[in-house]
Amino acid sequence: MNDAKLARIRALLDNAESYAEQGNKEAAETYRNKAIELMAAHGVEEAMLSARTHKDEKPIRRDIPLTKPYTVDKGVLMYGTARALGVQCIRTKGNPPHSVLVGFESDLERVEVLYTSLLVQAFGELAATPPPRYESTVSFRKAWLIGFTNTVVDRIEAAEQRARGEYEQRTGSSTALVVQGRSKRVDAEFRTYFPRVRKGRKRYAHSASGYASGKDAGERADIGGAKVDDRQTTEINRGKA
Repeated sequence: MNDAKLARIRALLDNAESYAEQGNKEAAETYRNKAIELMAAHGVEEAMLSARTHKDEKPIRRDIPLTKPYTVDKGVLMYGTARALGVQCIRTKGNPPHSVLVGFESDLERVEVLYTSLLVQAFGELAATPPPRYESTVSFRKAWLIGFTNTVVDRIEAAEQRARGEYEQRTGSSTALVVQGRSKRVDAEFRTYFPRVRKGRKRYAHSASGYASGKDAGERADIGGAKVDDRQTTEINRGKA
């Protein structure tokens, strides 16, 4: 990712983290959405540029530790973020446990930047969301994280699809074959490390209120058309976002 674009995306995510920690959920969503849009657009441009210039780029492996607490929940967020951005991912046991990512370097960078920020935002909002008195705190929080993850991943996937459509409309070039080709190369490289992968169990939320609250945190604003107030627009124009 070029330095200027990466700096802008990081600035947007930094603002999202700051607002999430302050409890300003709407502002956090606004900045989160804008960052996801820019990241998706850049991912498409990078993939198409690589295809046009016959860049000899190969998928690589990267290991990311998963820290306590809520190790499994963090792994699920990593997995969803990675898959939505064209990267294969598997959670392995170890001390500490970690996620193994396999993908093109530009996509791995997008995953790490976005996952790290989403993690901070999620736990910032979760800390400011008390569970109902009649519910277990752990059950509520785990359900909240499932709702948040499912919704955010859906939004990332939608942003990726939207970015491809906008690129095709703007340039007249199809992205389908390039995306398919990169996906096959990533899958082949992933199988060299993990030829026999056991599918994980589907995770269920045991707190309806926790899931609903987390889902609401993930879908509060429209990624494609979030409105930004005058103060936020000024910050974006100044390069703070």
